[in-house]
Amino acid sequence: MSFIDKIAGAVGSVGGTMLSILAPTIASVLPGPLGGAAKKVLTELLDIDEGSSISEIEKILASSSPETLTQLTELDNDFKLRMRELDVAAAKGDHKDRADARQREIKLKDNTPQAMGWIILLTWGGVMIALFVYEPPSGNKELLSIAFGMLSMLVGKVSNYFFGSSASSARKTEILKNGQ
Repeated sequence: MSFIDKIAGAVGSVGGTMLSILAPTIASVLPGPLGGAAKKVLTELLDIDEGSSISEIEKILASSSPETLTQLTELDNDFKLRMRELDVAAAKGDHKDRADARQREIKLKDNTPQAMGWIILLTWGGVMIALFVYEPPSGNKELLSIAFGMLSMLVGKVSNYFFGSSASSARKTEILKNGQ
């Protein structure tokens, strides 16, 4: 029994399931915006036309050599590392952007962000009190709900700007410690 037959027998089918097991990261991005890049990597590895469908790629994978399947797994690992690097770069960029905004505020002695923050918080508080005191008109309940949701989101952004987000704080600290 060949290596490929063993894999196919172990998962119960050949093709998409093999791709999902051997290259889960690449398989997961195929339907999304990175699908074109993932498909190009697969077609180059298998030395087939870029216009090949996913089902054609899966069929070719089913008859590929163990060396090709090993290369596919290595490609998937490289792809996963690259995605992590991009995520780290994005986190560093976000942190730098916030730091630059805070530095600008300090340097120019600009109170605009604080004023905007207070306006947003006071507006949110006023709307919150009004929702408990007054019955909104029945025709405007949906619109009021959407507006209050957007205002609540802005309150979260104000909080994140001034205090940082606790969810990403530990991750940001780890990224900065390891990356710089």
